[in-house]
Amino acid sequence: MKRLLLSMLAVASLLGAPGAQAGDARPMAEDPQVEARLISISEELRCLVCQNESLAASRAELAQDLRREVRSQIQAGKTDAEIRDYLVSR
Repeated sequence: MKRLLLSMLAVASLLGAPGAQAGDARPMAEDPQVEARLISISEELRCLVCQNESLAASRAELAQDLRREVRSQIQAGKTDAEIRDYLVSR
């Protein structure tokens, strides 16, 4: 239930943002560790557009934008908990 709430709040904060389809997306970070963390975090969150899919698996434009935001936070040195808190606060 908490994960669903976290993902709903995170996705709601970024509605309408443009993006690409996740299934066709190439890793955007040059650091494989960043991508591994991105996948780990985004697998815990649910996409609000495709509620039966994780943020990692969703092909929705909104999911792509949220993955970009998570990647940016990782590159900024934030912890996983700080990233989740950031998404919820927005």
